[in-house]
Amino acid sequence: MLDSHKILACTGPTGDRNNFCEYIQKNMALYELRTGVQLSTHAAANWTRTQLAEALRRAPYQVQVLLGGYDAEHGASMYYMDYLGSMHRMNIAAHGYPSYFALSILDRYWSPGLSEEEALNLLRKIIAELKERFIISLNNFKIKIVGKDGIKDVNPDPEPPEIDMGKQAQVRADEPLAVMSDIEPHSKA
Repeated sequence: MLDSHKILACTGPTGDRNNFCEYIQKNMALYELRTGVQLSTHAAANWTRTQLAEALRRAPYQVQVLLGGYDAEHGASMYYMDYLGSMHRMNIAAHGYPSYFALSILDRYWSPGLSEEEALNLLRKIIAELKERFIISLNNFKIKIVGKDGIKDVNPDPEPPEIDMGKQAQVRADEPLAVMSDIEPHSKA
């Protein structure tokens, strides 16, 4: 999180990713403290791109960056930057290995003007696809939505169904409890 209306997502080697993201976050906060001006999403993306481009000539950061935000004047926007310092405004984006699955689903189902609920359902399709097809078991996902009210966390899974405790099977003390097992007992030699 860069500020109340901007968020940064990075992929890359752990050291570069952590150093670069912290550098961007702290310097943007410092700029705001010095000037009293909060950068727009476009200005923050341009400044971040400049930092990547300048670092390329001395000690490059091997990071891919997604920077998204909401401005009262321009609305929501998202920018993709690569380790070479190129930047492009995007409507849809994904990075890292899961992007191979995510981008195909986004290409097929995304359209301008999706409601928040439709977008969340699209993300849930991507998560279900990753859980089914990606070689690495991914169990924890975070979804953050940036809008006019700031950044909010959303549960990637739909609400679990309510369990009616009254309808669960009751085991009475006088009934035997059957336990089945396919494990054979240890034999003593």
